[in-house]
Amino acid sequence: MTTPTVFISYSHMDESWKDRLVPQLRALETAGLDMQVWHDRKIDGGDKWYPEILAAMGSSTVAILLISPDFLASDFCIKEEVPALIQRQEQHGMMLIPVLVRACPWKAHRWLRERQMIPRDGKCIAIDFAGDLADGVLAQVAEQVLAHLEQGASTLSLSWVSTIDLTATDQKLNPVFEPAVDLTHLPETGSSLFGRDAELELLDKAWAPTDTTAPPIRVLAFTAHGGFGKSTLINHWLAEMKGKQYDGAQRVFGWSFYSQGVRDQSAANSDLFINAALTFFGEAAPTAGTAWDKGQRLAQLVGSQRALLVLDGLEPLQSGHAFERGKLRDPAIESLLRGLARQSLGLCLISTREPLANLAGKPGFHTHDLEQISRQAGRALLRTLRVVGTDAELEGLAHRFGPHALTISLLGVYLREQPGRGVAPAAALEMMPGDTPLERVLAGFEQWLGDSAELDALRMLGLFDRPANSLCLSALRKAPVAPGLTHHLTGLSEVDWHALVKKLAGLLLVHLQPENEEHVSLDAHPLLREYFAKQLQTQNPSAWRAGHKKVYLHLSATAEEGKQPSLEDLQPLYQAVVHGCQAGMLQEAFYVIYRARIQRGNQFYPTRELGAFASDLGAVASFFQRPWVRVAPELSDSAQAWLLNAAAMRLRALGRLDEALAPMRAGLKKRVKQESWEDAARGASNLSELALTLGQIDGDGPDSAVRYATQSVVYADRSGKVFLRWANRATKADALHQAGRRAEALRLFLEAEALQTEHQPEYPFLFSVSGFRYADLLLAEAERHAWCVDWHTGKPLQMGETLRDIEQRVTKTLEWAKTNQSLLGIALDHLSLGRARLYAASLQAVTLSADAPLGTADGSIIKELNAAVDGLRRAGMQDLLPLGLLTRAWLRKLQCHANCADGAQSDLDEAWDIADRGHMPLFLADIHLHRARLFIRDDHYPWNTHADGTQRGPADDLHEARRLIEKHGYWRRKEELQEAEEAMRQWQTNSSALRPTTMHLFAPTQTKDPSAS
Repeated sequence: MTTPTVFISYSHMDESWKDRLVPQLRALETAGLDMQVWHDRKIDGGDKWYPEILAAMGSSTVAILLISPDFLASDFCIKEEVPALIQRQEQHGMMLIPVLVRACPWKAHRWLRERQMIPRDGKCIAIDFAGDLADGVLAQVAEQVLAHLEQGASTLSLSWVSTIDLTATDQKLNPVFEPAVDLTHLPETGSSLFGRDAELELLDKAWAPTDTTAPPIRVLAFTAHGGFGKSTLINHWLAEMKGKQYDGAQRVFGWSFYSQGVRDQSAANSDLFINAALTFFGEAAPTAGTAWDKGQRLAQLVGSQRALLVLDGLEPLQSGHAFERGKLRDPAIESLLRGLARQSLGLCLISTREPLANLAGKPGFHTHDLEQISRQAGRALLRTLRVVGTDAELEGLAHRFGPHALTISLLGVYLREQPGRGVAPAAALEMMPGDTPLERVLAGFEQWLGDSAELDALRMLGLFDRPANSLCLSALRKAPVAPGLTHHLTGLSEVDWHALVKKLAGLLLVHLQPENEEHVSLDAHPLLREYFAKQLQTQNPSAWRAGHKKVYLHLSATAEEGKQPSLEDLQPLYQAVVHGCQAGMLQEAFYVIYRARIQRGNQFYPTRELGAFASDLGAVASFFQRPWVRVAPELSDSAQAWLLNAAAMRLRALGRLDEALAPMRAGLKKRVKQESWEDAARGASNLSELALTLGQIDGDGPDSAVRYATQSVVYADRSGKVFLRWANRATKADALHQAGRRAEALRLFLEAEALQTEHQPEYPFLFSVSGFRYADLLLAEAERHAWCVDWHTGKPLQMGETLRDIEQRVTKTLEWAKTNQSLLGIALDHLSLGRARLYAASLQAVTLSADAPLGTADGSIIKELNAAVDGLRRAGMQDLLPLGLLTRAWLRKLQCHANCADGAQSDLDEAWDIADRGHMPLFLADIHLHRARLFIRDDHYPWNTHADGTQRGPADDLHEARRLIEKHGYWRRKEELQEAEEAMRQWQTNSSALRPTTMHLFAPTQTKDPSAS
């Protein structure tokens, strides 16, 4: 066993203090303690001093730093010794003891400030312990060394060192609160960090602000390209936080999305994270609700406590398109981050390549672009990797191969493995092929490793977009050999395999992730996986396909999903689909794995039973050559059409409406070409609904809702399907209604209902979505007058009979929906009932109460609208949910009275989040109208500040509503807008014109015939 070494680092100006410390340590040696003391005066005159110091530091068990002005001014001490000692402490548990021998501004150095100094309380030996008193302090240092060595604490963590009282002789550790912590899903990174003190300070202040007047940071995102050390920075800070028992955090949870792959960003999703995080934070039903709803619930759980949430490598969930680069494509994550930015007692940390366009400028959100690693930090990093060279030579390398910390690290490892460990071999690396310094360094590793088992293993990792588990790696290594991929690995013994893996880990090319006591998964930095994947795919495509086929066959044969699989149970099959497509086995992957085992035929199991739209979209993406326009031509025409429709439906459910247009158009084109009129009718109807949501209502453009709806009616008539004939007429009628062509819409609704009654006399009313659209038109006039009527002085309008007729109609269709177990139909009928009763109460000047029993008239409104919102969430209809939220916001404001706004504002904010991220301009216009009409008389307007800090008010919301209505031809709202603007003018010129107690503020300027166009 090697004798433990106690290393003393000091400036030669403090040699007298070193000489007073050494006898204290020698006293331990003479007492029989197995140890040796090392300092630079032990170097013989003929020895090469630098390697000797490196060797001593590399074997030390304890390091004592004698801190003084001269120590902190010494380039060698600060730039060479300290980084190496800190790295050894972090990686090997060495004990690091700083001793303040002379007064100096040591707190200016973060690495010192975060450690416990001897002596404590800002004292130094020279001033506060003059004469023989100094021996007492130095004896305490020796006692700490004794305690450390006797306990065999070679793996003792920094947390132990920082929690003991180094000035006391009788050490007693105080019990510390232990938070719930799960950081197992974060990637392993190098522990060394250089040149990031400013970022570490930012993290400290974000977690525990010292300036209470500054805007709080609730979500902090570090952005930079790959290899700049984002994950290393966060992991280093987390290690510091661990040493402080996470500084008051109640829960700490981390997740990496980057392990899902950067090869195809369209396939990444948050499903597994959301389920795991909801469970960790105490959710009883983590799979319930829509993706957006899950994100909201998680935001409430996380934000309501002192929690630390870490989201690493978020870029796979962001758009890569130039026109919306960085925009979050995952509704659950966006909902989560919007909620946390708005309100949180803790902190959410993010690392990503792309700035988060959705959150930019929002209060509570802060983004920080990581600067490139400096030459000085690069030199220090190369020094810790044992590269030999002058400061100028190492800084020159850091400049030429930087600024990526990953590249500098691998460069240092490469040079360390060359004879002499000098800088000369770097010149050959600069001549290697590659577009970036990292690619040239990796090309050097390829050349150095040669035709070897190690290179085969690295190429194997290029087949995966996540850590490769031991079973998949074992399947790859089995016979038959995949030429150019597993030649050196097939038949390799387990002992040799483990030795190979250990060697690659030592070269920092792979990370080992233990699965159990016997097996480990292999992971590599995604940039390394990308590099070796590209090399294999372009230089040896047959080996690329053969490798993927091996993994596909293994996963499809070993997956045991069961009768009612969870999302986790389906993951091997989802991975099998990806590997099967890369192997060129698209037909089998589609029909045998995806359709038969994942979708379970026409059960659509993942989306209907698990709500896993994002995971399923990832599998669908594997079959596309160009998302979301071109499906792989190897698939049959029917499979291509099915996949186009599947992609569109999943994109639509996830609120990615712009992206859903392309596959819908392509699918419709295929169906028309095939003269599949039933499918064409459905496709054109879906396109009409989508175009309407996106604000493309009417006009001459190719994508208008009215145009697609007209086509859908033509195709439905050709198909002969009666249901489609009336359903698509209702779709067209709804588009006409939103365009303000009310009379045409009414005639078409009546025609649709007549068709339905003729063929299904047991259902005399339009029902489900068609019935809701008809009810929306019938309720439009009552809605308008409900906004206008004055509760206290206005004369009630005679619409009671009309509203009772609508209520009777919807009550009946709700019965049918419940019988047919139509989740969407039930939710929409609850919404129509709630609206009818709300308008009736408003027109009759009924005072609504938040405490009304459910059995009362206004209590039933609460019940219906809550059921509507909850049902729309469960149905996964992001493009309909704002309808329920807007109506409930109106009700909540009326119930709340006075200046209470919490419930109404919450619903309006959620509706805004959905409409804003989904490009739903009609809903945005509705929200602007609702804001102004509901909050015009409040003392504090909830949305009174723009992101740029300028003030806004209800007049600004009305102005924006007019812009949107005119731009998109949303003429259904024309009269409502005019009446609201007139009321605003009255309020601005003569506030007495409106009574302070009046909740409905806008007197009608004219009354129109409900049948008028």
